[in-house]
Amino acid sequence: MLEARSTAVRTALTDQGRAALRNAHVTVTAPDGWVVTPKDATSALRLRTGRAPAPNWTLTVPTGIPPAGSVA
Repeated sequence: MLEARSTAVRTALTDQGRAALRNAHVTVTAPDGWVVTPKDATSALRLRTGRAPAPNWTLTVPTGIPPAGSVA
């Protein structure tokens, strides 16, 4: 059986509007049984134009899921 494994994921949100974003929040969703854990802050009370928070995450794939591209 394949063991659970983790990988790093990076997301980004850039304010390209004319005004600052307020209460900006970045999330990552995954299938049931997968675990997504933030490594950095995932929200900003105020995000100025041109700024981009880029939180890093750890994604843990459950036991038994083969790597992408593998043949079962």
